[in-house]
Amino acid sequence: MGKKRVRARSGAPTIPVAEMKMCKLTKEGLTEEIAKRTAAPTAVCNRCRQQANAARDLCQPRVL
Repeated sequence: MGKKRVRARSGAPTIPVAEMKMCKLTKEGLTEEIAKRTAAPTAVCNRCRQQANAARDLCQPRVL
């Protein structure tokens, strides 16, 4: 199965979903991917207050 990619709204190059941060996923409306990444949160973003399973999915992560 190939990697998912999302076309940026401004016509910028596509970004692999696996490399997107939580704020970008929210902006793109990818609720299924957000649900996967927030099932057992271990970190919170100091900037947008999103929670995630892994700190790498956040802009400014802080461990819970």
